[in-house]
Amino acid sequence: TREELLTINAGDLYVDGSRRGGMISQCMAAGSIEGALVDVRTKDGTIKHVSVSIRLRREEAGPVLESIIRDFTDQYEVERRLRALTNVVSYSADAIIAVDPECHVTSWNLGAESIFGYTASEMIGRPYQILVPEDLKEQFTDVIKRRVEEEGRLLGFETERLRKDGTRSPVSITVTRLQQNGGPDLGWSVILRDLTETRTLAEKSERLAQELYSRNRLDGIVGISRTMEEVRDRIRRVARFNSSVMLVGPSG
Repeated sequence: TREELLTINAGDLYVDGSRRGGMISQCMAAGSIEGALVDVRTKDGTIKHVSVSIRLRREEAGPVLESIIRDFTDQYEVERRLRALTNVVSYSADAIIAVDPECHVTSWNLGAESIFGYTASEMIGRPYQILVPEDLKEQFTDVIKRRVEEEGRLLGFETERLRKDGTRSPVSITVTRLQQNGGPDLGWSVILRDLTETRTLAEKSERLAQELYSRNRLDGIVGISRTMEEVRDRIRRVARFNSSVMLVGPSG
């Protein structure tokens, strides 16, 4: 209450007491302070973020400091979360791109730079379609763009995109249409995950499986009965692992 505040030293409200002394010195020298952000402790011990403006008024009895304090806590939390989200987007290994309704790039993170080789200054303002291979332009228009316009999003669609050096990169695309309170489209957010390493590992695994299978082929065994086909099928499955196969007949 007002009565309680009148009995408290203002310095006791500051989480960092040294801030008040510095602000008073600054105000005495400059005549005023506008919007200094400080942390204060409330009656129940809660810490709030406030904006403090101080004006120096000189009177015969001595200088008087008039303060206006605004609770900045909610806005501070929103901005803190926004900064955290911005850092996540900026430093994500995935390419995170924003485009306007005409598909011109408006945002380009470090992940996009790493995957495609273009810097943000090279891409912002340019058409997103420069990343789309010529033979996939129709897919972009007739599949991706149509589905986003009709459904509002597209999740995990696998395709390919062009790097700056002209090579192609397999990617998984997730697209979300951006709207403000149900109003007109603001564009898209596009997240592209590079599948190059995944595809390479899959290809190596397949080659290894084929190699192991070829080492254990039964093509020389006479007979194409159903039983032999079942044996071959089982060995194909076993051959996908680094295993040895032994066939044992009735006599052992």
